[in-house]
Amino acid sequence: MDRAAMDGDAHGTSLAFSREHISRRPSASIKNSRTLSGAMVPLFVLGMILIVHGQEEQARQPPERLPAQKDAIETAQGDLDDPLEQYRARRRAEILELEARVVKNEQALAAGTDLAPEEQHALADRAEADFVQIKQLLVDGNVSRLDALRLNNDFRRIGPERDRIRRNELTKIETQLQYYENTLTTVELELIEDSLVVQAEHDAVLERLAPQRHSQARSDFAELERSYKAVLARQKVALTKLVARASETLDQVTRRLRVLEEEYGFIRTHIFWVRDQEPLGLATVQHVGRELKRLVKGMLTLAEESSDRKSWAHPSSEFLTVAVAAVILPLGLFRLRRLLRRRITRALPPSHLHGNQVKPIKVDMSHAIKRT
Repeated sequence: MDRAAMDGDAHGTSLAFSREHISRRPSASIKNSRTLSGAMVPLFVLGMILIVHGQEEQARQPPERLPAQKDAIETAQGDLDDPLEQYRARRRAEILELEARVVKNEQALAAGTDLAPEEQHALADRAEADFVQIKQLLVDGNVSRLDALRLNNDFRRIGPERDRIRRNELTKIETQLQYYENTLTTVELELIEDSLVVQAEHDAVLERLAPQRHSQARSDFAELERSYKAVLARQKVALTKLVARASETLDQVTRRLRVLEEEYGFIRTHIFWVRDQEPLGLATVQHVGRELKRLVKGMLTLAEESSDRKSWAHPSSEFLTVAVAAVILPLGLFRLRRLLRRRITRALPPSHLHGNQVKPIKVDMSHAIKRT
């Protein structure tokens, strides 16, 4: 009953205070700064309500719990300043972060990726089977028109497929393998070399603690390091399996590329000796006759349309200019050639015109060489 009365009095006091505060504001200030007053009044009322609510919560607490809460607050404040607690909190955060990475790698190992080694192995086996079949087909010599068409299609397909594999599968699996190998190397080095750094941190914490707390601190250090080493061991196992799987996938992708390279070279070497049409015969002669008849008919139709003046159009100025130039230019070149020949005849002596050059003097040096 007293608590309900207290709640009602506090609520009435806060509302009365807010109404009184709002009623005392000058009207001129409200008119001049409507936005500011509209924002400040609700904030002030909310602040007063929170203060009253906090006082109510404090009043509701039993008197015997207040010292306990005060002691808990002081203990928490002391833990924040304690070097051992600071080290524990930081080390546990590192363990949790490492465990999150381990769980991520274990999930990737369990779920698999889009470049699964089994799938790449199946694709490489299929490429080898196709290559063997093409070899057997050409060795037998029994190549039909359908087989020749298949060779042409394979020859056109292999080039883009190789580029796609290099651009997508090969680049992706090489990047994954490099990342897993680097991470595994870091984990292995941390397992070997991290003890000296950790021991230095332990010594620094012990220097800031009282001597009677050293045994407890060493026990906590050992427990934390065991947890950290266990998580590191899990990380090493997961990364080792990921590296092995990525290496196997890379081997299968490389094998598939190698098979496609060999198949492309083989088809390119033998495709020009594969007959993709029927041999010459009566059907070929008939086909040539039909094509020749169609060509003659088209030429006659074109000549008939050209002789019809109704289909002629008015020539443009560019066409007339080009036509005149095509007629005048050969005549000009011919006259220029004759002019140049006359000038050359006047400038050079007759011996040079007929090719009578001065004969070179022949000197026999064999006797001088022998004597030397």
